[in-house]
Amino acid sequence: MTNPRQADRIALSDTSKHKSGNGGIVQKRTPVRRSGRHVKPAQASKTPSNEGPASAGTITFAAVGCRAVSYDFTLPRDSFDLEAFYAAGRIAPKERTSWCGSCAPKHQTSGYHIHFDGRVEEKKVRLRVEYVKDPTTPRPDEREPFAETFMNWLARFILNPTSHAAVRARFEKSHERWRSRFNLPFKVTLSGVDTEVTIDGISLILPENESGATHGWLTKLDKYLLVDVCLDRRINPKQFQLDEELLAINESIRMFIEEIGK
Repeated sequence: MTNPRQADRIALSDTSKHKSGNGGIVQKRTPVRRSGRHVKPAQASKTPSNEGPASAGTITFAAVGCRAVSYDFTLPRDSFDLEAFYAAGRIAPKERTSWCGSCAPKHQTSGYHIHFDGRVEEKKVRLRVEYVKDPTTPRPDEREPFAETFMNWLARFILNPTSHAAVRARFEKSHERWRSRFNLPFKVTLSGVDTEVTIDGISLILPENESGATHGWLTKLDKYLLVDVCLDRRINPKQFQLDEELLAINESIRMFIEEIGK
C-alpha cells in the first residue's frame, strides 16, 4: 500500500494530455498534489479549516476538516454499461480505454469538486471518484453530471445495486480541537549509530470496525494533525449521500485521535 505521505497524486493517468471543449466529463484539470504537508487543489485554503459541529445532514468538508475522499471501484466489465456511459459522458473514442476528468459543482456553496478517472481492461473496469475540497467554476459548456450528483449519475451505468469500494480520505485536524491518542512527537536513538531522530507520525493497522476502516496514518505538524485513513466499504451509488459518508469516515479516525473536551 502506498504511504499517503509519499504519494504524489492519485489520478490513474496524466490529465495534461486531455483538452477541454467538448462539454464532456473528460477535461483538463488541476492535479491534486499530495505530500506530507498539504493537499492543494485549485482554490485550496492556506490554513486548516475550522471544523464545526458534525451531525448528519449538515456535514461539509470544512466542518470535519476533510481535504479529499476518493472511492475506487473495480467492476467486472459486463456489469458496467460502457456504451451508455461513453454516450452520456461524451467520451471521445480515443479516450475510451483510459480517461481522467473533472466536474465542477452546480452550486459554489457545495464546497467541493470532483475528479473522475477510469480505465477499461480486458475483464474489468476500474473507476475512481474523488471529492476534493474547494469548488471549481463550471465551464461555459458544462452540463450534467455536476459534482453534487455525480455518484448518483454514475449509478445508471453500474448494473449491480451495490459495489465494493476502496476508500481513502485525508483530514487536517487543528490542535485547538484535536489531539493524538499517541504521544507524538518523540525521539529515539537509532540502533548501531549514535544518532537521535524525531518520530512525528505513525502507521496503524486498525481493528475490525463498523466503518470498514483498515489502515490509518497520523502525522503531527506544526499547526494541525494530518490524518489519512483507508476503508473498505459497500457503496450503493444510486443512494449515495456524501454528508453521511463524511460523517462515517470522520467517526472512524476517532480510534486514533480524540476531540479535546469530549
